[in-house]
Amino acid sequence: MKESIMPEESMIIGPLKQLAEGNGKVMASIERTNEYIRKNGDIIAVLIGPEGDPSFVYEFKMKIRKMIMKYVGQQGVKHPEHIEYVIEYHISGIINVFRLWMEKEEEIDEDILKQMMEDVSHNGAVTILNLLLNDKKDK
Repeated sequence: MKESIMPEESMIIGPLKQLAEGNGKVMASIERTNEYIRKNGDIIAVLIGPEGDPSFVYEFKMKIRKMIMKYVGQQGVKHPEHIEYVIEYHISGIINVFRLWMEKEEEIDEDILKQMMEDVSHNGAVTILNLLLNDKKDK
């Protein structure tokens, strides 16, 4: 069952190719991720939920990392080991954001969530937190 819901390589590598070409945005990747989650959401919710299978997240991240690192190896990147850490950070963040979103019964509109993830991916969490923390109700 777990293997049947693993993402296809094209879903993972496509956004990297766009980044390598200098025109990459994560929004398209997030939209594909959302489609993937809608399609497999019930199974994923069970597997990553509080009563789920802890090994699933590990296996999921490992499979994605292997796909990415294979692609990176083919590109002749100078420091592939650095990319692996960035990828781990990014994958873990996305998984946990979707876990929270499902846990909170999708209380934030999907388009707003996509834009937030895009902003964090391109501008960094500290920059976005600074903006949000300084955006007061009385302004």
